[in-house]
Amino acid sequence: MIVYIYSIFFFIIPPKITIPCISISSGDNKPVPYVTVKRKNKAEGLFADENGRFCYENLSLGDTLQFSAVGFQTIEKSYQDLLISEKVVLAEYIMNLEEVEVKKQRPKTTIIGNYRKGKLSYNSYAPNSLLALASFIENSEGISGILKNIKVGVFHDDFAFRLRLRFFRNTTDNLPDKRDLVLENIIVDTKVKSQFVEIDLEKYAIPFEKDGIWLSIESIGKFDENNILIPNKMGKFGKANYNKNAKIKFIDSLSPYVKYVKTKSLIPPYMKTWENRWTRIFKNEKSNYAMMLDLNILY
Repeated sequence: MIVYIYSIFFFIIPPKITIPCISISSGDNKPVPYVTVKRKNKAEGLFADENGRFCYENLSLGDTLQFSAVGFQTIEKSYQDLLISEKVVLAEYIMNLEEVEVKKQRPKTTIIGNYRKGKLSYNSYAPNSLLALASFIENSEGISGILKNIKVGVFHDDFAFRLRLRFFRNTTDNLPDKRDLVLENIIVDTKVKSQFVEIDLEKYAIPFEKDGIWLSIESIGKFDENNILIPNKMGKFGKANYNKNAKIKFIDSLSPYVKYVKTKSLIPPYMKTWENRWTRIFKNEKSNYAMMLDLNILY
């Protein structure tokens, strides 16, 4: 007699669920804008809007979200936590910066950068995987002061974008420090076809030290035809349209173009995506490059 034994295996796939829209606020109940919301251990995420609200689709029961914002401590919330409460409260991060003394009588300014010299520029860099670009600004004159204003070569021919500027100290590994030098958002909106953005920094009292400083540019989102901001979210890439020959006809950009020029600095530029790791740009280039910018220093 032949006996047939059958085994039946059941695979349970966690359901994908959309949680209710979540509000993010500080301890004093004020909304925290442009919070980075990242799915833990996944290369995807989104930005909360200017009112600290977001909706996250397709979460699984075992998922955890990480919340990070300029000036606040990073926290994690599980899917179950977010079902219990539709509000996330962030604790402020307190950092005491050493005061930089600026001459009271007839303070001087100097411009550090390459904007005026940038005739030979690298093809402007704007990968759709972009969340942040970082470029090192060397203190070649050995001065000590504060940042007065900055001009950066940023443009796009079809869209206007909202950017966040972030400044970091230089670490011993020649990378941006993990903590911001400014504990609030420095937001700037670009204009279509504009070749640069310029912003006043004096009120932030950002120290410019002998070890130099890192400038990071994040693309928060872009403005639609009705001038409504659409924050970047979910994954890394924008949509590409192809013609009949499978050639790219149009890319729905998630970020503007940032101009780069050759530099003598030994410290290369970096980029960081949802994986939250800095990786080198222009890996195969023999020369180093830096963002096309002018930084005005008050000392």
